[in-house]
Order: sequence, then C-alpha cells, then structure tokens
Amino acid sequence: MTESEALAAAQAWLAAQADAVIETHIAQVFLVGEDAFKLKKAVNLGYLDFSTRDQRAWAVGRELELNRRTAPDIYQAAPWIT
Repeated sequence: MTESEALAAAQAWLAAQADAVIETHIAQVFLVGEDAFKLKKAVNLGYLDFSTRDQRAWAVGRELELNRRTAPDIYQAAPWIT
C-alpha cells in the first residue's frame, strides 16, 4: 500500500465513523462523539510542506508539544510519534 493509499484509507475509515468532518486547507478534523481526530493533508503550499508522512508526523509532534502546555486534556496522543 502506498503512502497516499494509506492516507486515503484512513480518511475513508474516519469519515465513516464521524458525526461531522471539518475541512481546512491543511487538515481534516473528524468529530466522533466527544472526540476529534485530526489528519494533516498531504499538501505542499510552498510556505508549508506536508507532502510526506515524515513531514506530517513532525508537524503533529510539534503541535502536540506546543498545545499540550495549555490544553493537555485536549491534545492527547499521536500513537505513531514517540
């Protein structure tokens, strides 16, 4: 399975579970009950490059690091990031 196929499969699975989906230019947020699951889109906008899994994983890790300081109960986990 390619990276883009894996991302599409994750998006489809989350969309099937979601009560609502919020789209931004760089992410999709899937609202499932009281939880929200955010996927960074595989995009390169010039000023922002999330075109590879490693770049998206770095951005997610940084987002968790920054936002956990003020909202630790909201920003809980990204299981693939150690």
